Amino acid sequence: MKKHSAKKIHSGTYIYRGHEIVKIDIYSGRIFWNIVTKEVCKHTGIESQCCDCATNTLADAKDMIDGMIEDGHSNDAGYSLIQY
Repeated sequence: MKKHSAKKIHSGTYIYRGHEIVKIDIYSGRIFWNIVTKEVCKHTGIESQCCDCATNTLADAKDMIDGMIEDGHSNDAGYSLIQY
């Protein structure tokens, strides 16, 4: 099995298997990681970005992306395969 790694774009932002992972540090000191997925509307063809998944750690975010790809919900280019 191929080992994937996250590429650091800049502080708090990584690309992993085509998905952007963004560190969110809120004022309470709590940190979480948003997973950005690209979507294309099947009716208009317009591309957008969606942040509907978040985890407590970067490692958990990577595991979630692996699961999304393995389950067929997303691909290595970062696009959602679920049609809305």
